[in-house]
Amino acid sequence: MKDCNTRQANNVGKICHEDVTVLSKRCVNRLGLLVSVILILVVLLTVSACGGSRREIIGKWQEVDGRMTFEFFKEGTVVHVGYLGSNPLTLTGSYKFIDDTHIRMDFEGIFGGANVYEFHISGDRMTLDYIEYTRIK
Repeated sequence: MKDCNTRQANNVGKICHEDVTVLSKRCVNRLGLLVSVILILVVLLTVSACGGSRREIIGKWQEVDGRMTFEFFKEGTVVHVGYLGSNPLTLTGSYKFIDDTHIRMDFEGIFGGANVYEFHISGDRMTLDYIEYTRIK
């Protein structure tokens, strides 16, 4: 095999075996780095897209034009205060997300039961089945 470091007139423009090996290793390393970066970006986008509203729901929300409140806690419990006339009615229960736009709440007691709500959160505003709430805590 000819020495690739000594180029003669007839070897100019040709790629020798050692050059191909170095180029192949560089391409493989760069391709691996590119694939790694793409995978990391996909994971980060997936995590941020899935958990956005789910984390944002934690806190206390009050009906914009009323007194009704929902307070959501990290561990999956919810406290709802509604009113029967002027008397407050407090319901305690649990919640879980069905998907990114639906939440199920299971309340205890005589006025309890399971309900599924469509929800959307934007900043300090939450829509829960077409009723507007604002974050108060």
